[in-house]
Amino acid sequence: CLVGTELEDDEEEDSGPGNSCTGHGEDAVSAKLLAIDCEMCLVGTEFQLARVAVVDEQMQVLLDELVVPERPVTDYNTRYSGITREMLASATTTQEEARAKVLSLVATASAAQTFLVGHSLENDLRALQISYSHVLDTAVLFPLRINPQGSPAKSSLRSLTAKYLRREIQQSERGHDPCEDAIAAMELALLKLRHGPTFAVPGASWGDSFAMLPSLLADVGCSSVGVRLDARLRLALGEAGVRNVEAATDEELVARVAGESGADKCAVWTSLQCLRRAKGKGAAARGAAVLQASELFRAMCSSVPANTLVLLIGTGNYSSTLSVQQADGGKRPLGCFSVGLTRTLESSDVDAIAANE
Repeated sequence: CLVGTELEDDEEEDSGPGNSCTGHGEDAVSAKLLAIDCEMCLVGTEFQLARVAVVDEQMQVLLDELVVPERPVTDYNTRYSGITREMLASATTTQEEARAKVLSLVATASAAQTFLVGHSLENDLRALQISYSHVLDTAVLFPLRINPQGSPAKSSLRSLTAKYLRREIQQSERGHDPCEDAIAAMELALLKLRHGPTFAVPGASWGDSFAMLPSLLADVGCSSVGVRLDARLRLALGEAGVRNVEAATDEELVARVAGESGADKCAVWTSLQCLRRAKGKGAAARGAAVLQASELFRAMCSSVPANTLVLLIGTGNYSSTLSVQQADGGKRPLGCFSVGLTRTLESSDVDAIAANE
């Protein structure tokens, strides 16, 4: 059972379809995706193409070619490019031929439009001397990272792969593998297209953070159902096939959750609204709403079957510098919740601690 509660002063509920994106879902425009990645060597003061890889949406390698530089190499840049003198000694493909092979793959794609996928694609296109307007650049699709030395900077392909694909790349001491990098970029682009433009964007819609969970739960035989989901969760989870059961009040919601939780291996998603209704009404009303939410949560935990895991997910305005003292001695931003829950097969006792404004 997953319970969402919100207490945010400056956020309006999104009731429209604004989180959908072109090419997202069943109505997607017919398009072909080809991911490219290039490795370069230093020729004088310029980087020049030394290897190019192209993969398709099925992660099949369509092209992996070593390319003969036009001038003598001054630095093979092996630490990053993976290119060595011995590798290029066997290369026969010229720069012009490599460019023609890439363009041929683009031209022969059986789709209305072909999009090139990659990470910081401007570098690859410059190396190939190709100008192309239909691109999906994962360095742009995903948020910038905090840069202590200056302005926000692009996230690396390696860090995005570790965070969103849960695997490590670029681990070899022999340098990067363009096929590995192209596959990672393709998987990241497909992930973004699958979950919409707000996926991985902090603060865009907190429900999007959980949009992948229903499919992951389904993989282990666990179904999902929603009880009075708010608009954002309904949009995020509805695309994953989660049905929504309506409830007029928070009290009815608790009863509905108890009923739906009886199914074997079922995840129940819901959203308490008492906190949202209290926003902007002053500290007393907000404090009363927090207490009401605590009681509703306690009642919910008491009503679900034994051995049910209940997660309370609290959201708030994390941009605020204000914080409050917690019962456990810690300080957290306004709107953040700290919850401990105990429920065993032998006892229906619930220990749920602590919510703060």
